[in-house]
Amino acid sequence: MYSSVYFHKTVRIAELMLSKAMEYLENGFEFYKLNDLEMMSELKKKGSLQEEIVTRLKYRRLFKQIYQVQAIDTEKIEMLRYLENPAKRKEKEREMEDLLGIKEGHVIIDLPRRELVLSEPRIDKVRIPVICDDGTRSLDQLTPIARAIKEKIIPDWYLMVVADERYRDRAEDIERILLR
Repeated sequence: MYSSVYFHKTVRIAELMLSKAMEYLENGFEFYKLNDLEMMSELKKKGSLQEEIVTRLKYRRLFKQIYQVQAIDTEKIEMLRYLENPAKRKEKEREMEDLLGIKEGHVIIDLPRRELVLSEPRIDKVRIPVICDDGTRSLDQLTPIARAIKEKIIPDWYLMVVADERYRDRAEDIERILLR
């Protein structure tokens, strides 16, 4: 349940957009004492990027996933491990914006795997006992659905790049920039 909610792509993109707006502030600490409404109201006054992102969030005009690397694509994952470093990731976001003519602050590279491993209370503990004629057995021993849920890799992507959906046709360019 945890990862289904917090790592759902739409929720994740909204969170990333808000983080990006905060990242471009001179002093983001002033926002920690505000409630959600106050924060969004004050954030909107801080600059054009912040105003645009707050407006997009308000009207649910979120950035879209325009490129992704599947969690099972081990070859690309090895080539992209350098992006686990936040400084390298920011550098690559700026490079993409420059090379593809995208406005500053409008490309976000997301690699959720590390934080997922650290924070997800895995369903591995779903040893739900089921009473059977021959005693009790674990639910995952009785149905492939329980096993599939337990073994599912959540999220199913290693990396995603999000931006305004009008850049969706630039996926090949994005991949070329990421892999060099």
